[in-house]
This record gives sequence, structure tokens and C-alpha cells, in this order.
Amino acid sequence: MINHLATAAASCSTGTWSQRFKCGWNQPVSPAVSHAGYDFGHSLLPALAALAVVILIARSVKRRKKARAAAPAGAAARR
Repeated sequence: MINHLATAAASCSTGTWSQRFKCGWNQPVSPAVSHAGYDFGHSLLPALAALAVVILIARSVKRRKKARAAAPAGAAARR
């Protein structure tokens, strides 16, 4: 792994534009960047899941209210 990064770093300044661009993907990131990405992902996913549950509940309540409003006048008395 270390040899691969060393040879990639040496040849990153030569070649075509796409070869130099691909060379950047082989470079390691700093620990601060990887830690920030980990924290962001692990705090965002539970929030998105909770938001999805809230949206689903709101939609079902809205549909239930709409269905009751659209029911005939005598339908409530038959229950």
C-alpha cells in the first residue's frame, strides 16, 4: 500500500488530465477529515430515519382526515 501511494505521488504531475485526476483518489485523507465524515454520517442517518417516520405518520393522518371528510353524511351514524 505504501509503495503504491509513493509511486502514485511521484507520477501525479505527469500524464493526461484524467490520469492526474485519478491519481488524487489514491491519496489518503487526514484523520480529521475521516473522523468528520464518520460523525456526519452517523448523526445524519438516524435523523433522516426519524424524519421519514414523521412524514409517513403525517401522510396517514392527512389521508384519514380526507377519507372521513369525503364519506357520506349518514356513514358516521351507521358505525
